[in-house]
Amino acid sequence: MNIKESIKKYFIDFYGKKYANLINERINNLFDVIFYDNHTVSKELSTISDYLDEYGISKYRKEIINKEIPFSEYVLEHSEQGTMFYLKNNKLKMVIYFPKHMVKQHNYDCVLIHEFLHVLDEHIIFMDKDNIISQGGFETTVLKGNKTISRDYEFINEIINQRIAEELNEFLYDKNIMIINTKEEKNKSINEYKEDRCEVIEDFYNYFKDRILIDKMTGNIDNFIHYVGEKQFNKFNTWINEFYNKYTTPKDRINNNTQDYKSMINEGLEIVKSMKRVNKELKKYIEEKVFPKYDKYYAHGMLHINNVIDNMMLLADYYNLDVNMAYTIAAYHDSGLNIDRDNHEYESGRVLINDKELKKFFTDEQLTIMKEAIEDHRGSRKKRPRNFYGECISDSDRDFDIATLAKRQFNTSVKNYLELKTFDEHFERCHSYICKRINDKGKFNLWTNNPILIERRNKFQEEYLNKEYAKSIYKKEWNKISKDGTIDKIKNYYEDY
Repeated sequence: MNIKESIKKYFIDFYGKKYANLINERINNLFDVIFYDNHTVSKELSTISDYLDEYGISKYRKEIINKEIPFSEYVLEHSEQGTMFYLKNNKLKMVIYFPKHMVKQHNYDCVLIHEFLHVLDEHIIFMDKDNIISQGGFETTVLKGNKTISRDYEFINEIINQRIAEELNEFLYDKNIMIINTKEEKNKSINEYKEDRCEVIEDFYNYFKDRILIDKMTGNIDNFIHYVGEKQFNKFNTWINEFYNKYTTPKDRINNNTQDYKSMINEGLEIVKSMKRVNKELKKYIEEKVFPKYDKYYAHGMLHINNVIDNMMLLADYYNLDVNMAYTIAAYHDSGLNIDRDNHEYESGRVLINDKELKKFFTDEQLTIMKEAIEDHRGSRKKRPRNFYGECISDSDRDFDIATLAKRQFNTSVKNYLELKTFDEHFERCHSYICKRINDKGKFNLWTNNPILIERRNKFQEEYLNKEYAKSIYKKEWNKISKDGTIDKIKNYYEDY
């Protein structure tokens, strides 16, 4: 199997079989990898033939000399690797020039993967009789014509490509797969890049990785930039360029404990943090189109939804989850109540997955995770949720606040137990129900075992089992809903039960 076919297989294993057709199509745009001898040249070379002879390139000699394949003296003279784009019959083609032995470089596999990632990402996005423009990840290239490109994301594209290449390289080495490295070179290269990883890049990459991998490959970079916020992304792009211009070599960066360096890292981390906030357009859409669904609910109304959102965002921050996914899961988790109360978790999942507006903000993979999380959120569920977002929304749906719980329980009690007339009757029913849940299991189950929620739960249980204390809080809430007309609205207006 040649390198091109091997890379196809490795990429499909890494990205998933659903992307096999796209990966095959993109990698097939590569003409070939042309290896050349890496050495210092003392004499002057004047023609392409001179370069080909000096650097030991015999394959495709005729095509290179006739300029059917692009050629770069610079790449060879500087012992670099390079991917060159060109058009053949107005179709995108590429060729990789790669040195056989790289100076002070043991991880040839990672470098080669980096170049193949350029091949994977590059595709034509615009074509007319005068202009042809291609896009590769974050970078856009004019292949034909004189159109101007208004933004420059070339360097950030290289940085992210390098990080993906490192992860893909580790993915292969875990399977004991080498492309061109020897076993000895592999062993020397394992930690080659790790010590020079920038904390800011790591924070950005690890948080947005699922989207970056797919959006770069499929060409949905504009969606990604919209997702994190164009203003913040441009600030991040500027920071990256300034950082690597100031600290140009690994020696400048590794173990740098100067105050200037630390200040710049902190500045970068703040920019990444700002990109982790809930997308303003997504939040506006949910507030205008989803939250009104809860207007006719009391126990499952906005008091409850906001409480679940607060819990979910706490967990998102604690576990470095995608805040847009966390916020949306919490917002939609009870949205199917009006369809089928007993199976509302599945109906709510359907409401989310069928909402076409969400495709502007999330990939299909993300939407599937969110749907499954909502379907698995019920506290009475015995089986562990299918994904970690499901564990988080299930734990976030808990009311570890007696006053909040009293509001919600009175809704259920007044709506469904018409034979109960007095506060004492309703309180006894509500209190005994919760005590049974506490005493039967010893505690409310928490899938995440999050220490903050555990502390809240333990405090809640201790206070709740003090019956007189709990009763005083329930009494206060009963008096309030009796005076403000809420009891009548529970009976005659609110639709949840």
